[in-house]
Amino acid sequence: MKDAKCDRTNGSYPSLIAKLHSVTGARATTRDFWNSRSGIPPRIDALTPDTGLVTLTLGGNDVGFSDMLADIRRRSPHAKVIVVGYPALFPDDGVACPEVPFSKGDFACLRDTTTKADRALERQAVTAGPGTSFADTYTPTIGHDMCRPRDERWIESLPPAQNTTAAHPNTLGRSVMAASALWQIYQPCHRP
Repeated sequence: MKDAKCDRTNGSYPSLIAKLHSVTGARATTRDFWNSRSGIPPRIDALTPDTGLVTLTLGGNDVGFSDMLADIRRRSPHAKVIVVGYPALFPDDGVACPEVPFSKGDFACLRDTTTKADRALERQAVTAGPGTSFADTYTPTIGHDMCRPRDERWIESLPPAQNTTAAHPNTLGRSVMAASALWQIYQPCHRP
């Protein structure tokens, strides 16, 4: 663990991309972007006019981030902003598995909720304008969800393997997220 206060690990996808100044943190919400919590300064304070890259992942902790994207643009107008989507947490075919204690009908609903959230994130990235893009992590993780056998899964199940977090990407999953973000980082940035 790199930063116990934020519950941030060395293996997070931003740390796999580069030696970035990371202000990620488990259980952080969009409110933490503008406000300090537990002695951690607001995330927006990390942005400057010279910031060149911002990667942004929004978890299930909350949504409502169009203002956040606008404030990133105001603080760092020349930054390339990559909104990183959700991976395929649940089977894409909606079929249940015994290792995850949800009812059979919940799997399709949860899968649909994940894909709707990804579409909303992508729309927000497009709406934010030039210099902001969406990194799809759902498509490359299909078939590696939490219901797969341990040696095939990139998303940890309930209960998770040792030294992992339930319903979060494991080492391979974080590597795929990093690759998806890198793909967007290296795409040309079209500005007016």
